[in-house]
Amino acid sequence: MPARILVADDDKFVHAVFGDLLAGAGYTVLPAWDGEEALTVARAEHPDVILLDIMMPKRTGIQVAQDLKTDAATRHIPIVIVSTLADALAAQISRADVYLKKPVHPDDLVGTVGKLLAARGDAAGVPGGDAAPAPPVIG
Repeated sequence: MPARILVADDDKFVHAVFGDLLAGAGYTVLPAWDGEEALTVARAEHPDVILLDIMMPKRTGIQVAQDLKTDAATRHIPIVIVSTLADALAAQISRADVYLKKPVHPDDLVGTVGKLLAARGDAAGVPGGDAAPAPPVIG
């Protein structure tokens, strides 16, 4: 079963690009268009990795990450903050696992997801098999 990646961003272009990249790498993409929807989808679907923008309507990515990391049912899910904001401090405050600055190189995005899945021991969810090393996390 392919790993499921939640993409939470209010930008249609980001959804299209990230969705194509992740689906092309063999992942299933779960979309969310604002912070509240991201929380709802994360709690209902328990994705394998969550990609969060910081600036979203209804709830920021920081608020979403904080809520998910303090919830026993979702705290184990790796969170990647993907934002145009240059300050990686936001990722630390939110308790995110990784920070990537937009624009993100496609290899960095897919590689980061693969590395997080491998670190969780979810090699079955990583396209390409069980022992393929993922590129290093860029953050």
